[in-house]
Amino acid sequence: MVLYHRNLITSMAGEKVRVTLLGFILASLAIANIVIITSRPPLSADVDHHRQLSLRSMINRLKDPKSVAEKDPHFWKYAYIIVNYHKSGHALSDVLVKHINSNLNQFGRPLKRMKVQPRGHFNSQTKCSEMSFAPGTITVIGGPELHCSTEQLRDILLSHPDPKRPKWGVKIIHLVRNPFTMSVSNYNYHRQDPTPEPFVHWKNPCDAGEVGSNKDTLKDLAAPLLSQPKVKIRVRGQLPLVQPIMKREDFKSIEDDCSSLYQTKPGMENATFYEHLRTLDPTEGLRMATADKMNNIVLMAVDLIKFKRVR
Repeated sequence: MVLYHRNLITSMAGEKVRVTLLGFILASLAIANIVIITSRPPLSADVDHHRQLSLRSMINRLKDPKSVAEKDPHFWKYAYIIVNYHKSGHALSDVLVKHINSNLNQFGRPLKRMKVQPRGHFNSQTKCSEMSFAPGTITVIGGPELHCSTEQLRDILLSHPDPKRPKWGVKIIHLVRNPFTMSVSNYNYHRQDPTPEPFVHWKNPCDAGEVGSNKDTLKDLAAPLLSQPKVKIRVRGQLPLVQPIMKREDFKSIEDDCSSLYQTKPGMENATFYEHLRTLDPTEGLRMATADKMNNIVLMAVDLIKFKRVR
């Protein structure tokens, strides 16, 4: 997977729309990244098997629950986590949970669904969402804040409230999406009449907000990780350059661009985010919709790196 900055062009409503944002090129165009983190010393064959899992093969195995129970008798000794983001797998997460449990119900032991509020349960000391995953549970998390160290994140994922119950590890389905289509989807979805979600009537799309008792901003939390040179960008005729994913000043540039559009035009001084989406031309509306979802795009990049490190 390659992450980089560039200008992206798409066609929408018959017009050319250009927007600058953090872009992900998904080499396989897959929507899910399967991560398995174990707390036991597994057999090498077991590790190789898990590493070859894909979303498709995982679902295919669950289509034959009897076979799963025979081949994987320790299914309920893992905790299962599905990670998504706004406009990136939210509805699909519910479908996956229902599909998995519908196949396990005949054995009398469906996975217990748990809930986490990543921002509401944010630990200002560790800089990670406070979470606990017991074996035999499945948890859907929207946009987790994973800014703690690799060791702390591993401890969070592998610990659970009942030490008497064996826990072999966690299995994570990480739903990701090309952030350009994510922004276009955000623009088209929320400018509908009527809009499906009420937050566009009161939210300031340019305000990234704060998290935790220390009132940390996403810029403070994510910039140290994303500003490290990580991405090799190849330009025809030139040597490849290693660039940061996103520098600290990029956060301000996106916020300033949004602020230049929000409630600045004649007659729109008190207009809502929704009214801007309905009124601005598609180029400007998409720029604003991108800023509105930048938190989710940034968290997606951070979480991809963190899960890769902790696995």
